[in-house]
Amino acid sequence: MVLLWDVIALPVVAAVALVTFIGPCTPWFQKLASARLRREFNSQRNAYYAAATCGNVLFLLLVLHTTHGYDLDLLVLTLFKSAALVLHRVDDVLQSMLKVLTIVLLWKFKDRLLMALGVDRPGQLFGDLRDWLTCWGMQRFEPVELHFWKIDQISTEKNVFLNVTMGYNLDHKTRVRTHHAQSRTGSGFVLDLKETVQINYDPMESLEVLTIEVRQQTIYRSELVSRVQVGGHQLQKMIERERAHADNNPILNPYYQTSRTGQVSHNTTRLLYDQGDDGNQLWEKISLVPSGILYMRIIPVRESVLEMDDPV
Repeated sequence: MVLLWDVIALPVVAAVALVTFIGPCTPWFQKLASARLRREFNSQRNAYYAAATCGNVLFLLLVLHTTHGYDLDLLVLTLFKSAALVLHRVDDVLQSMLKVLTIVLLWKFKDRLLMALGVDRPGQLFGDLRDWLTCWGMQRFEPVELHFWKIDQISTEKNVFLNVTMGYNLDHKTRVRTHHAQSRTGSGFVLDLKETVQINYDPMESLEVLTIEVRQQTIYRSELVSRVQVGGHQLQKMIERERAHADNNPILNPYYQTSRTGQVSHNTTRLLYDQGDDGNQLWEKISLVPSGILYMRIIPVRESVLEMDDPV
């Protein structure tokens, strides 16, 4: 009988501890206990678990005292060794997690750290997954031309230029313009630009945005007046529309250039501006923030008449 008790003593202690700690939280307790008992338990929950802890400790000491083959000193020493081993492993795990967290934070805020160190456009230093998969090749890019006709309803009347940025392209700045006129709507001014900017465009990159800033040149620096961001999907739609209406485009259609100028010359981009917004042209009206309307077009360079240019 003594040997049987020595075998089942510790499992009995574990079962009692399990019932006293987890039993009140089970659905069976909610079903079997009366409403008054449930109210008392909910109101005295902290006191119950404190008493259950003390009771289980006393019960464990009593069981160890009445059983043979269990040394209390050896058990306490084993518990302390186990706790020290667990804390040592936890310390190793926390140090490893701290290293991983440090790497994640450095990668997350790498752009800001590089900007603080004076690195220009740090987001392009490491590239993205598409760049690594293509071995940083340029085959996926297509050259396109951005044609800016004019800005309507702009609040600034002189010393205005455009700053164009997109992806890995260098910042493009147009010439400073001062010629202006009063807008037909009566709000703001009309500024003729007639500028062309060439950039590299990835048709498969839908997350890349084209940023166009209208800036006013001062004596020492330039100030932001208005800006707009054009997404990749909108740029692709503009290119597809240009290809569909190539007959009305003097750049995409060399025969149109011949009828107007007698020769094919890529320098006749001014025909785009001479026609104006006559209904056949595809000028995209883009609203600027906070004010202004920008007239622009985007034309693929590979489909232009570069290879057919005649020397002037």
